[in-house]
Amino acid sequence: MALGLLAQGSSHGYELFRRFETSLDRLWHISESQFYAILKRAEKRGLVTGLAPRKGEGTSRRLLSLTPAGQRRFDEWIMEPTASSPRLLHLEFTTRLYFARGLCPDNMARMVADQTGTLSTEINRLKAARREGIRFDEIEALSAAFRLRQVEAALGWIREEIAPLAGESSQV
Repeated sequence: MALGLLAQGSSHGYELFRRFETSLDRLWHISESQFYAILKRAEKRGLVTGLAPRKGEGTSRRLLSLTPAGQRRFDEWIMEPTASSPRLLHLEFTTRLYFARGLCPDNMARMVADQTGTLSTEINRLKAARREGIRFDEIEALSAAFRLRQVEAALGWIREEIAPLAGESSQV
């Protein structure tokens, strides 16, 4: 998420956090100190660099930018499908769509198609396990049925709500 904000343009940490608050805060619930810790970790990993302020600027804040490695990592992340977890889909996939809409809208249809494929594969795997008579005790069977319904609901959400926004047909 922090890399996505920096992909939108270099900025000071405080300004990045304010952008986060006005764009993604309703989705991600993190404090300002957690946000700065994320930026620090990204800098330690070589994904972000901080430029010292120029003399006479009157500020001690560093201007943060993505490094080439940070840009590559962001580009990879935005296009990788999210795991078939409803919670992760809600957080990560929605965040990917937020950044794609502004930075690479032409990729949204592919993102939706790839995510649909990931969910369809998981649904097929879960259904096959049931058909093949994999031994479940009663609680495991209930859990597996719940998981299947969650993934099916997530796929329906993408087809009905997300695909039209991305310019995809609902038959994806």
